[in-house]
Amino acid sequence: MTGELGRSGDGVGVGIVLPRPQGDPGEWLTDAVAFEAAGADALWVEHGSAPALDPLTLTAALAAVTYRSLLVVAVAQRAGEESGEAWSHALATVERLSRGRLVLIRDFEERTGDSEELVGDPDAGDGAGQEARAGRAGSVRTVVRLADGGYREGGTGGRWAAAGVPGGRGPWREVLREAAERGDRGVLVPADPRLLDLLRNPEDPGGRHDLQLAQG
Repeated sequence: MTGELGRSGDGVGVGIVLPRPQGDPGEWLTDAVAFEAAGADALWVEHGSAPALDPLTLTAALAAVTYRSLLVVAVAQRAGEESGEAWSHALATVERLSRGRLVLIRDFEERTGDSEELVGDPDAGDGAGQEARAGRAGSVRTVVRLADGGYREGGTGGRWAAAGVPGGRGPWREVLREAAERGDRGVLVPADPRLLDLLRNPEDPGGRHDLQLAQG
């Protein structure tokens, strides 16, 4: 089934946080394809406020050149756009292009205790409320952005924990081991050429030096 995680040996998925495209977007797409081919389970498109290129359009392009990884995107929304017909139509189009791999990033709002809820619906609860809000965008799945830089899948889904770029195979195995012990769904790592080798050859002590990204 498309959009399902192909887990690592530790049962932990790997998400790659893609940077903003610099120069030719085609090189950005080439890099994303390389990460998926190396074994990444999710490609994260979160480019902050006022991105130069529209994140949802970039994700549509990703959907056309990838086939397995989840496509997780934060979309800057104008007031009233989310409930509009144009917004729903755009999401439905990208969801179809991705063959069910599209995931939307939602914000959270801290309240009393340990509860975390999405901004924009203060009356909704942690589980059913998230599913109801996701329903307003059709059948597209969601992840919730957490205060510590991680993410949680909608409802009772697993957690994606942020991690730095590892310095080698030993540190990389340690990152995955710790995530597995916490029960995390996956780890999120910034895009870096070193990850291509770690993903493709996790047990190879010699490493590969011929794997490069199109964008430096």
